[in-house]
Amino acid sequence: MFFYWIMRKTSRPKAQVIEIARVKIDDPPSGGGERGRLFHFAGFVEGNDVQIGFFADADFDHLLDIEVPQNIWLTDYRDMEAYLLRSECIEKVIQLGLGDESIDAGSVLENTLQIGRYLGCIRLVSKIDNLNLPFQSTRLYRYIDVQNGVALLQNRAFLQTLLQNARISLGNLSDIEKRVDEIDEEYASYESIHLIHGKDACVIIEEILRDKGLQRGDGLIVLRTSFDEDCIAEYPNLLTVCSYAKMDG
Repeated sequence: MFFYWIMRKTSRPKAQVIEIARVKIDDPPSGGGERGRLFHFAGFVEGNDVQIGFFADADFDHLLDIEVPQNIWLTDYRDMEAYLLRSECIEKVIQLGLGDESIDAGSVLENTLQIGRYLGCIRLVSKIDNLNLPFQSTRLYRYIDVQNGVALLQNRAFLQTLLQNARISLGNLSDIEKRVDEIDEEYASYESIHLIHGKDACVIIEEILRDKGLQRGDGLIVLRTSFDEDCIAEYPNLLTVCSYAKMDG
């Protein structure tokens, strides 16, 4: 819906933006979720004379140099939500949505990226080492403390719970912590925005702003309304996709 909203004024009249979840696919892949379905369908139509382009979350493909079909564009950062991680977007949420001018949006963003980077490194270790850690079923907000407007992550407790939920022995905890640190060092040249998972970021922002009135689960909803279409030009891949939707015939 976010992508559809930013495309509504710029795409050609006959262009359609359709979420992959709405596309019926014969013999869909067994894993990979909606992203897996999109890649499967993109591979099916690749090489055919059809005007269908695909836009997908990059996940960690940029970092791991994973090639994708030529008819797929990946988000500039890890996922679509990363486009909303701008200080001016957070400022709109704080000042217009919550009616508070006492909070520095830049500090909220910096705090979010700091915690999000660590979480992103855990996610990357999980992917590289095939740990299959259950992030979706582990409630991140329970491991975030906020003191004087600053969020702090209970790093070890969160990772320990992930391992328990994945039925991985806690005897591996220290080794996995070391792996997370190694990954952080290995990808030190990458800004945190390339590592952070958008939904993690939303949870962090929600916790920071909870005492100002932002409810859990509403972070992404309000952030989506804060994006300025004039910012599209700052993102090469997003701009390319938007330009493709404007092309005739």
